[in-house]
Amino acid sequence: MTDFPLLEKIEEIRKEIETLKIDMAKVCTKIDNITKEMATLQASIADVKKRAMDANPTTKDWITIIAILFAAIIGGLIGKII
Repeated sequence: MTDFPLLEKIEEIRKEIETLKIDMAKVCTKIDNITKEMATLQASIADVKKRAMDANPTTKDWITIIAILFAAIIGGLIGKII
C-alpha cells in the first residue's frame, strides 16, 4: 500500500477497463463471424430455393415456406448463442 489509495484505485479501474476492451473485441469478432455465417446461409437458402423452383415450379409455395422456417430456426439458434 502506498500513501495514495485513490491512485491505486484508479490504476485498478484502468486495468479493468483494459480487460473489458479486450473482452469487447472478442465479442465483436464473434458477432462479425456470425454475420458472415448468416450471409452464407442466406445465399445457400436462396440458391436451394432457386434450384428447386427451376426444377418444379409447382413447389414454389412449399419451398418458400420451408426456406422461411429454416431461416427462422437458424436465426433463433444464433439469437440464443448471442
